[in-house]
Amino acid sequence: MIQTVHIETHRWATGDQFGVSFPADPAALRSGGVRFLTDAFRAVGALDGNSVTRITGFHEVAGGSMGRKVALSVEYDEAEPGLHTELFVKFSRDFDNPIRDRGKTQMEPEVRFASVSRAAGFPIVVPGPLFGDYHRQTGTGILITERIHFGSNGIERQYHKCLDYEMPEPLEHYRALLTAVARLAGTHRSGRLPADLTAYFPLDVQAATVGNRRPQSRDQLDRRLTQLAQFAETHPRLLPANVASPEFLSSLRADAPRIAVHEHFVARHLAADTDYVALCHWNANVDNAWF
Repeated sequence: MIQTVHIETHRWATGDQFGVSFPADPAALRSGGVRFLTDAFRAVGALDGNSVTRITGFHEVAGGSMGRKVALSVEYDEAEPGLHTELFVKFSRDFDNPIRDRGKTQMEPEVRFASVSRAAGFPIVVPGPLFGDYHRQTGTGILITERIHFGSNGIERQYHKCLDYEMPEPLEHYRALLTAVARLAGTHRSGRLPADLTAYFPLDVQAATVGNRRPQSRDQLDRRLTQLAQFAETHPRLLPANVASPEFLSSLRADAPRIAVHEHFVARHLAADTDYVALCHWNANVDNAWF
């Protein structure tokens, strides 16, 4: 039976997957030092006989929607090809910020995805994971990966959310994202990823939905469609010609109310058919889901 240290006092927890005691915040990580890192990396197979000998850099990184984060630099007893020294540590918890701490459950599928990404033949490039584990009872988790340096070595600079207009090539940016999602989904559906992924990532449509939308009345829906038609007329170049055409908008006005009535039935039908379900990984925050 796995026992968990009382994290509110010691801020350490024991992971459900590997049974390794891990730090729940930056202070605990610093106290655990090279011994924790060596034990953790060995537990997942990232180190084989090698060890972490020194922490050469340690500073917190702000940002994100949950948990605390640390940029970490380390040295090893023996240098090995592909063994990362510039690391990024992400915690699920932020004990000093209750609002950010509410997002702690988001890390559970993130840790699972990192574990799957270590499989041979994984089809897309993600930050190389060195250790990750999660304790479901307390929502406490940690993920340690290689650190990505934005804006260097052929990697785009970091773009903040909702500021897509600052991207020099937004179409190519999203083409790369969606191509990676499609490649991952196709690899899963072809059977070239571990066969037990359905159990590893159970589909929960309600959990994957941000909030519960209230159904709109026919009048509310009609007003929104009127606004859409006015927008298309006022800004014709912002929509494809076929979408902005009066013919399409007229058919949409006729079809939308019928579809809205059956929206939940359609969602349940699609979720029940495994042909419509595949593993995907949407963004750099490692939001993991099925679609």
